[in-house]
Amino acid sequence: WDNPPSYDSVINNKEYISKKYSKLFKEKSDNWGMKEPRTSTILFAISNLISDSMIIYCTRDYDSVSKSLWIRNGMSMEKSRELKDKYDTAVEIFLTENNKKAIVINYNSLINKPDVVVDEIINTSQMIVSEKLRLSAIGVVRTKDSLRKTKVKLLRTEILTSLRLVIKKPHRLFSLSTIKIIASWIRQIRNV
Repeated sequence: WDNPPSYDSVINNKEYISKKYSKLFKEKSDNWGMKEPRTSTILFAISNLISDSMIIYCTRDYDSVSKSLWIRNGMSMEKSRELKDKYDTAVEIFLTENNKKAIVINYNSLINKPDVVVDEIINTSQMIVSEKLRLSAIGVVRTKDSLRKTKVKLLRTEILTSLRLVIKKPHRLFSLSTIKIIASWIRQIRNV
């Protein structure tokens, strides 16, 4: 999704997209959420499914988005800024054209002080939430340290799996795909 669909493409495929998400939404009950940045590009196609939904719009600054996309796949800062703008613009146009309000939260605030942000969401939405559910919501948020530990574990697994493959087929060591993977590992290692 580094090249998200255009508004026209989403509108032209609205029925298909709506049908696919309708099935997913029907499986859900009560309070639930979805953290999927790519959804922001198809909000127009699923607007009929989320007409009564509360939208929590999580924003992230350009630098952290650029760093994340560079680590993930070596994307340039310029390209990552363009991509972020496309996603943000899609959400903002959807909210404006559908006269929808969103609770806007900042990603860094969320991972640094999840309890404060969860309380802000609860208070702004005027939801009545038990303390058990509140604590559960706070527990879902991954802190910076937790995210780092998960990244290290996944990176270690990926490296070991790839090394096993290269040992079995040494000729792959100098292939272009292997060199790209190693470059990706280096970016990720520098980050963790």
